[in-house]
Amino acid sequence: MKTYNSDHINDLKREIIQGNKKALTLLYKEYFSKLKYYGIQLIQSKTPISIDDVIQDLFLWIASNPEKLKDVSNLEVYLFVSLKTNLYNKLHLQKSRVAIKDRYDLSQNLRNQSSESSVEQQYIDIESKQLANSAVNTLLDQLPPAQKQVLYLRNYANLNYKEIAQIMDLSEQVARNYAYRALINLQKKANNNSNLRSELGGIS
Repeated sequence: MKTYNSDHINDLKREIIQGNKKALTLLYKEYFSKLKYYGIQLIQSKTPISIDDVIQDLFLWIASNPEKLKDVSNLEVYLFVSLKTNLYNKLHLQKSRVAIKDRYDLSQNLRNQSSESSVEQQYIDIESKQLANSAVNTLLDQLPPAQKQVLYLRNYANLNYKEIAQIMDLSEQVARNYAYRALINLQKKANNNSNLRSELGGIS
C-alpha cells in the first residue's frame, strides 16, 4: 500500500496555501479512497448520505479557504476529523436516526484495561499484517464499530496511534486497547472457522 511521508504532505499543504490547484487535486486523489472507506465505517449503509459528496464538499471548502490550512499541524488528521465532523453535521441536519458508530463508554474500557505491555504491542504489530484478505474483511464486519475503525485507521490509512486518538477523540492508550481487543476478537472468531483460520495464517 502506497504511503506518503510527512515532508510530502507538508509540501502539498504549502502549495495549496499558495493557491496551487494541482496540489489540491493531488491531495484529493491520494486521500479520496482512504476518506471514503473511513466514512463507511462511521455510518450505516442505509443512510441516505453520499460520502463522496461530503468528501467533495470538504475539498471544495479547502479550495475556497486555503489559508485556513496555515493553522493545521497535521493535514492527514485534519482531513479525517473534518470528514467525521461533516458527516455528523449532515446527519444532524437531516434529522437522521443513524448515529456515528464509535460512541462507546471509554471510561468503562479504561477501567477494565491494563497498560499495554511491550509483548502486547509486538502482538498487535505482527498480527495486524494478517488483515488484508477477504476472509478477514468478513470477520472485521462483525467487530464492534470502534474496534473496526481503529484497525482501519492503523492498517489501511497507515496512521499511528496518536493520530488515531485525535481522529476518534479518545486517548492513545484506549486506541491501543481497541486494537488489541479487536485482534483478540478476530482470533476467537477465526478459531471457530477452519477455513477462515487457514486464510488468517498467523492468527491461530
